[in-house]
Amino acid sequence: MVKHTITIGSKGVFVIPKAIRESLGLEDGSLAILEFDEQTKSFRVLKAIAMPAEKYTDQRMAEFILNSAVDDADYEQARNRVKQLGINPDSIPHERPER
Repeated sequence: MVKHTITIGSKGVFVIPKAIRESLGLEDGSLAILEFDEQTKSFRVLKAIAMPAEKYTDQRMAEFILNSAVDDADYEQARNRVKQLGINPDSIPHERPER
């Protein structure tokens, strides 16, 4: 474990040493996670990755609904749910459950 002495500013700001930033791949504007351990009164900094959330369209929801069917009865219910979305189930790429 490598130890560095840092100074904490009046607003709690401190600089992560360059060698550590480079090792973590942190650049200006990078996201990081600060984990604090209450028992040991210590913390560690981890590189964070932000993944964009997918906003599902009605067509994508219909695909999920149809592909989730497990049998013929479930498939018919799924088709009806998709129709309630105003979508023709036959226009959605999906796999019908095996018989």
